[in-house]
Amino acid sequence: MGQFMMSCHRLLGEGRNMADEGDGWLTERQVSTLWPGVGTGSVYVNALAHGVRTHTESWMTTTGYAGKMWYHADDVRRVAPQVAAEPLKGPSQVPCCLVLIVLAAAPLVWLAIQIESAGGW
Repeated sequence: MGQFMMSCHRLLGEGRNMADEGDGWLTERQVSTLWPGVGTGSVYVNALAHGVRTHTESWMTTTGYAGKMWYHADDVRRVAPQVAAEPLKGPSQVPCCLVLIVLAAAPLVWLAIQIESAGGW
């Protein structure tokens, strides 16, 4: 199993420092500067949603594994206008709140009508 993992890592190009090779790979921090409004914590999700090619590097440390994610620079620049565009706005929150208020008040109104029709308070 270990030999298989080693060959997969070599096949995928892992174990090389992609940033030093000039292949056009960017870190999360670099991508977040190209995508305004997208923090480093949500770069991966946005990249995945827009089909940006990624590459991971992992290595053994004294406390376990460490890793770094790289994003293809051409893909990042290609989707930048889509990612940086203002997100689509959903329906307004006001009608939803009004519906909840009406639903919460309906049993009280029903109870008041029942008491009134039965002869009053």
